[in-house]
Amino acid sequence: CFEPRGHPQLGVRASVSFLQAATSFVLVWYGINWSHTIPTMMMQLVSCGTLLLQYKDKHDAAYVVRGCASFVRMVVLFRTASCGRVFPFWRECIEDPWEIPDPRLIFRVIHVLGSLRQLLNGCS
Repeated sequence: CFEPRGHPQLGVRASVSFLQAATSFVLVWYGINWSHTIPTMMMQLVSCGTLLLQYKDKHDAAYVVRGCASFVRMVVLFRTASCGRVFPFWRECIEDPWEIPDPRLIFRVIHVLGSLRQLLNGCS
């Protein structure tokens, strides 16, 4: 029988992480920003799996795996902030939104803050 040994909040977080991955899958399905959405979705599924593992068996190694997933998401977010939605990766970056009057600047700043959040999340 299934007897969870971890905190119930881990199960809730795993469910939310799965829903985030499902939302990312919908974006991939409709072809929206594949170059960044696919790695994000994969790391969300990794986080979901590690949270379920901690909920079920209290494995401490899951913290390390989830931290590595946060570092991958940090790189994806930083690349989105610096280059925009450029695909494939080797194409030239779009740097116009970094100029002050451009209305897309705020989205680049939000991605930089998200990248910083993932860095701190991975280190914790």
